[in-house]
Amino acid sequence: MFSSFFGAESEKLNFMCFKEDTVCGLLRLSRVWLTYFGITISLLCVGVADATVVRFVADGTSLQGTPITDKYKFVGFVGDFIEFSDGGHEIAVDAPHSYKVKFTLTVLGSMVSVGNVTSEAPNCEQALQVIWPLPKVLPHQDNEKAVTISLAEPKFGGPTGQTECVSASMAGCMQLKIILDAKSEPIGAEIWIDGKKQPFQTNVTLSVPFCGFEKQKDVLLRRTDSVNCMRTIVLSPDAKISVNCRLQKP
Repeated sequence: MFSSFFGAESEKLNFMCFKEDTVCGLLRLSRVWLTYFGITISLLCVGVADATVVRFVADGTSLQGTPITDKYKFVGFVGDFIEFSDGGHEIAVDAPHSYKVKFTLTVLGSMVSVGNVTSEAPNCEQALQVIWPLPKVLPHQDNEKAVTISLAEPKFGGPTGQTECVSASMAGCMQLKIILDAKSEPIGAEIWIDGKKQPFQTNVTLSVPFCGFEKQKDVLLRRTDSVNCMRTIVLSPDAKISVNCRLQKP
């Protein structure tokens, strides 16, 4: 009866507990599989965490080191440590054939889950058949405060016969600038602005151009083996804006 209501194939949802509560106290350091209404749930207790830090790792070679966005904001690369706030996140990972493979990431209190796998074809190119398994949520082996999400290799088949085009914006640009003072501790972090790497590292002051219709930009400071630091800055012509991050070890 339940399979007819939920469909023949049940959806696997992976959850990670981050702090001690009644359930985690009973299940601590043990993996328990529960099946309820055709949904398979995996629970693992990993202790208390001050922040939700996630590291995305690739099972194969095609996704290693590729860019990751959250709701179209660049947040780092596969292999980075990335901090996520409570709520829903829409993760997209660059894949072969100029595709993006996408899934939802939900952080809610002591739980982290993934679901809703999709793919996005390049603009105005014929779509291919794509098979991509649901990412796996695992405990990070070196630090209980971080979680590893393992990304399988996407598999591409023949064309589907479907093509989708999105027209580019034709808005004009009145070019303005801000002065950005980018600092980090330790110094030597990469500076990324709206997903574009700058030819400088922290600490540095640089001029950042922007179009008059832009209201904000996303600044990311990135250093190997540290948690990425993301800041959204509000734009005002000729303003001097500081971004100062203490880059933490995961």
